[in-house]
Amino acid sequence: MTGFTTAGFPVNNIDVAPKYSGILLGISNTVGTITGIGAPLVAGDLTPNDTQEEWRNVFYICAAFSVIGIIVFGGFARGGSTVMDEG
Repeated sequence: MTGFTTAGFPVNNIDVAPKYSGILLGISNTVGTITGIGAPLVAGDLTPNDTQEEWRNVFYICAAFSVIGIIVFGGFARGGSTVMDEG
């Protein structure tokens, strides 16, 4: 699921702002990394007894975030050469 959500965002930075795509990728990657730092803390709070059911819930939550990412990206992202052709 994560592969589907991360397949397009690096390329979209080039489509949105070709001259500043490196800076834009750095900002978006920083936001993603900050959430990645907090994820293990949340997973630790959700699995106090370290049971299989608790871990299943953690993975369901991760899958839900991936599906939300797919829906948001699929609904709002526009790619292609139209921006590059105009500039």
